[in-house]
Amino acid sequence: MYIDYNRDGDFADSGESVYSRAATKSASVSGTFTIPTAAALGSTRMRVIMRYNTTPTTSCGSFTYGQVEDYTVNITATAKFDTSNELTFNVYPNPVKGDVLNIANLEGQSTYKIYNLMGQQISAGKVEENGVFVGSLAAGTYMIEVSDQNSSAVKRFIKQ
Repeated sequence: MYIDYNRDGDFADSGESVYSRAATKSASVSGTFTIPTAAALGSTRMRVIMRYNTTPTTSCGSFTYGQVEDYTVNITATAKFDTSNELTFNVYPNPVKGDVLNIANLEGQSTYKIYNLMGQQISAGKVEENGVFVGSLAAGTYMIEVSDQNSSAVKRFIKQ
């Protein structure tokens, strides 16, 4: 399997051969690989090659029995959160079905930021009356970062 990480139109660059396995009679195979941090973000090509009774050694070529398929994969960045100075709080109900996500155990004024699972900030503001309005969010899974003057923490919540 190959991924054109730098999107230059070929699979010839170092690290673009991401998975290989010895010949097998198994009907399916599985494996893992790690996307390099320098990979170009966005849509790119992935090529999967299956050759009868041998392991493919190049991303191109001809052979009598087997199959080659190209796919489009979307490479995205992931959010990273600093937890070195962590605030303690709880969110409820989780999953939240209504318009307000309640936040308990806060001491003093706090602010929030809501992120989708791609790490994009989609909402921010002050925590008011121990709650955050989430009525405008689409159904899905989100991360909420709550901060006060000294610390912050992140919790996951589900909007139904």
